[in-house]
Amino acid sequence: MAAASFVTDVLATTGHLKKEDIQTTLGKLSQRIDEVKGDLFSSLQSKYVDFLPQLNAAIEFNSRIDQLSDDIQLLSSKIERETKGQLDFSTAEFEELVEHMTESRLVLRLLQKLMTLDSGLQTIESFLENHDYVAALEELKCVNACLESVVHIREGEISILRRLREECGFCEENLAHSVSQEWSACVKWHLPSESELSSAEVLTQLSLACVNDSSTAFHSALRTMHCLGLLEPKIKILASTFLQRVIEPIVKVPSTKIDVKSGLRNTLLVTYDGRQKATGAVNPEDLFPSFISAIEFLNEHLLSLELSDGPLMPLLSAEIGQQCIDLIVNECLKRSVPTSNADLDAYCPVVELIHSFHASLVQLGFISEDEVSLTTFADSVSTISASKRTQEVLEKARSLMTTRVHNTVKVTNEQPLGASKPLAGLDGSSAKKTKTTEDIALHTGMKLSANTCQLPECLISQNMAELSRLCYETLYEAKSSNTAQAALQLFFAVRFVVDLYCNVFATQRDSELPQRSAVQHNDCMYLAHHALLLGPQFRHLLPLPSHQSNTTLTLLDFVPKLRRLGAQCFLDQMSRQKALLMESLAGTQGFLSVGEESHGQSSRQALLQAMHQLQHLSNVWHGVLPANIFCKSIGALFNAMLAEVLAAIVSLDDISKDDSTQLHALLKLLVEKAPLLYVDIAKAEDTVAGALLLKHVAKWSKLKELEILMNASLVEISDRWAEGKGPLAVEFKAHEVKQLIRALFQNTDRRADILAKIH
Repeated sequence: MAAASFVTDVLATTGHLKKEDIQTTLGKLSQRIDEVKGDLFSSLQSKYVDFLPQLNAAIEFNSRIDQLSDDIQLLSSKIERETKGQLDFSTAEFEELVEHMTESRLVLRLLQKLMTLDSGLQTIESFLENHDYVAALEELKCVNACLESVVHIREGEISILRRLREECGFCEENLAHSVSQEWSACVKWHLPSESELSSAEVLTQLSLACVNDSSTAFHSALRTMHCLGLLEPKIKILASTFLQRVIEPIVKVPSTKIDVKSGLRNTLLVTYDGRQKATGAVNPEDLFPSFISAIEFLNEHLLSLELSDGPLMPLLSAEIGQQCIDLIVNECLKRSVPTSNADLDAYCPVVELIHSFHASLVQLGFISEDEVSLTTFADSVSTISASKRTQEVLEKARSLMTTRVHNTVKVTNEQPLGASKPLAGLDGSSAKKTKTTEDIALHTGMKLSANTCQLPECLISQNMAELSRLCYETLYEAKSSNTAQAALQLFFAVRFVVDLYCNVFATQRDSELPQRSAVQHNDCMYLAHHALLLGPQFRHLLPLPSHQSNTTLTLLDFVPKLRRLGAQCFLDQMSRQKALLMESLAGTQGFLSVGEESHGQSSRQALLQAMHQLQHLSNVWHGVLPANIFCKSIGALFNAMLAEVLAAIVSLDDISKDDSTQLHALLKLLVEKAPLLYVDIAKAEDTVAGALLLKHVAKWSKLKELEILMNASLVEISDRWAEGKGPLAVEFKAHEVKQLIRALFQNTDRRADILAKIH
């Protein structure tokens, strides 16, 4: 070569090198470097900016740069080895030569870096054309490393280097696009349209290319995607679509069928009836094989491929593994668990299938061994059954509580409370007793009387009868539960029912109608009576946990609340009826001037209206309320009415003869009408209405005394007072009798004598 001859001629001397010769040589080398640099930049400019092919030029530049590198290396070694010790000029001049040589080396290294980048980018393109994505990625890493290395302090100012950096980014994007295309070519979905999702036959297809060979381009693409961080998003999209289009139909739609077709492309076919999405739960025995088939298809044809840190299955599991398990448990298994103890034994084969299903999923790597949701569910089937039964009980109980049915059921005293009356039937007919008072004997050894827990005859709502029956049925189920925990749950379900009743009653009670208020009162008292002994009756029969004391199984804490709710409901009705009575009595106008025809007629009408109201209540409440509550309620209202009437009459300042006659007639009307309030109950209890009036109406005797007094003489009044020991003195105070005498009789000596005797 001419350059080699030139350097050889310069250095082939007797060992003495002139300063001018060294400078001349370096100058020529610098000139040649500038020429190569200019040509190289022009070539790279045309290739990476103008996009013109320059293959031959690139080969020539490589050769020229290599020759320059050899010449500079040779000249440098000659200077160091032969000339350094023989130079006859100053140190400053020598350092200038060294600096010139160093600069030439840096420029040459920069040219070599540019050629390395160019060569690396061409190599990457070649690998991509051959689908060798792993090699392309490794070469891309080398190119990036070369770009990051700095060989010249001012290389950042070189525009072509910035363009090469951009070209490297384009190569990386091209690599990412190429591996994504490989994924798309291997994994193909054929999804139904939105309109087809509700058709009679919905078909979903997942097609996978045969990629079991680890030497395939797809496997190379997977490794490259994993290194570039592109694999996880692809797996996430695959997992989401697989969950929505394959797993959910398998779990939710009973008609789903799974079919696998093999060939150049392996295809998973999922077909189901889109109209059945809202139907019942899928049978676990049908679900498990279909689910395993779908997961095995993915594992065999895609997810079993090994990467540097293991197969792909864990990536899929991380995305949808827990969701699938939760979906199976909530949408299938929980729905399939029976709620009755009788059906739990038939569910044992399903429990075994759950354990086998869990083992298969662990073996496939779809779930880890630490994921125990399925086995935990299988081991707690009895508890789940009790929970479902509890939910059913509460739903049915709430429906009974919120449904207003005016049908009533008669409660008789033929059975004590502990005899489980609700299970005998809801029509009030007697049934064979399964319990006696001996069954509720105290554990101290004492026996309860047969009348201890009897309920008085009354009417309760049919809903309450069914609610009580529901409580007993639930407790009998708890008695035969397979596990102690299930028994405990069912007992507390009854507690929840009673608690729910208290809350619903407090917000939805209806006390507008007298009969409805009476029935609601009876309902509360009826449930309170049952709550008294439900705990003692069943707590010794339930298979409780060893740590659970049976003394805590009680409903006694609800008894005061239930009684308070029932009493308050009826008291509100009593207050309303009392207000209506007072409103009716307002028409008497204080019984002023009742001797006048108009005033007397209005007073009579007001009393008749009040008595009519009481008679209506008597007719409505008789047979509904227990007899003692009925008598007390009617008596309390009648007594409040009498108190108002008597107080008005006693407070009169002047009562004429006509007024007295009219008042006597009005009071006689009350005395005659009052027994009619108790006539029905008197017949039922084989007594007389007068006795009931005397017992339950405190003002009854006072009414009768006032009736006599309105038509009595002074002598008769004195005799009935009998020095404060007569019947008049029992009912009236001295000042009241004096007030009546002053109002009825004129001021005479005889009246004065009588008044003097009354004290």
